[in-house]
Amino acid sequence: MPVTFTIVGINFEIFSPESNRIQTGELAIFTGVALPGKVVQVKIDGNLVNNTIVSDNTTWILGIPASRILGGSSIPEFHYGDEIYQGEKIYFGEVDEGMSLVMIIII
Repeated sequence: MPVTFTIVGINFEIFSPESNRIQTGELAIFTGVALPGKVVQVKIDGNLVNNTIVSDNTTWILGIPASRILGGSSIPEFHYGDEIYQGEKIYFGEVDEGMSLVMIIII
């Protein structure tokens, strides 16, 4: 009796956090899909921040601590096999809502 297989490829995918702005003590949580058992690393400016192994159900999750965001913002790089993928830029701190009252009075 012949057996038929359907092979579905799994592409590496990155899903960005709900918010790309984090505060002190928070994590920017990235998730994704990849081949089970493979390693996913995240680096900022070439420095390893975190890594994980893809679960049997093809999902992965990585947190980037606010303390690793350099100079107010950073673009994480995700390393998977021999490939490098850029994530969404992460911002640290409060949103700048324009000029402050002090700046307006000075002007």
